Amino acid sequence: TVTGISTPPHSPEINCGATCTVTYTTADSVTLTATPAANSVFTNWSGDCSGTGTCVLTMSAGHGVTATFNLGPPNLTITGNGTTGPLTAGDNVNIFGTVNNVGFSTAGASSTRLEIDRDNNGTYDVFPPNQPTGSLVVNGFEVETWTSAWTNIPAGTHGYRICADAPANAVAESNAADNCVTGEFTVADLPDYTVSNLSVAGPVAGPII
Repeated sequence: TVTGISTPPHSPEINCGATCTVTYTTADSVTLTATPAANSVFTNWSGDCSGTGTCVLTMSAGHGVTATFNLGPPNLTITGNGTTGPLTAGDNVNIFGTVNNVGFSTAGASSTRLEIDRDNNGTYDVFPPNQPTGSLVVNGFEVETWTSAWTNIPAGTHGYRICADAPANAVAESNAADNCVTGEFTVADLPDYTVSNLSVAGPVAGPII
């Protein structure tokens, strides 16, 4: 919307939706303010005003002003992340995450990064190849899966991080700070095996140890 305040005050003042016309007295000063809706951004003025600030007009003649609004930018987040399991030492781990566009316009193609913290000490040191992520419409999503993201994994608890639009920042977003999500997975030790109920038939030539 576009609202206006005049000096001296005028009734009615400007409060525009798509279009409006208000008549003022010569020499009045009118200040216009453009306020975008929640899913939009104000781009610029055109006509008798320019730029992105407030529009100040002196009514020495008729004026025509247009405020241009565009849909807000996309915003990529990660949800639904996890691993396939259960996992035992020596296995290969598969890790997945869902890239979502929770913004207000289509996100172009990008890539999604996985990092694994081998020792769960806050340092990511295993870097599987990035997964390509296609263009996502508003509320669109795409599941990315890293098959055998880490092979012959050791026992213990290991952290990981999945980041959308990384590392190239190909998508101009409203909030790049929420691109990443973290998680962890636990790998069990190999079980101990014992031999029981051993029996030997026939003559025995020597002791069984």
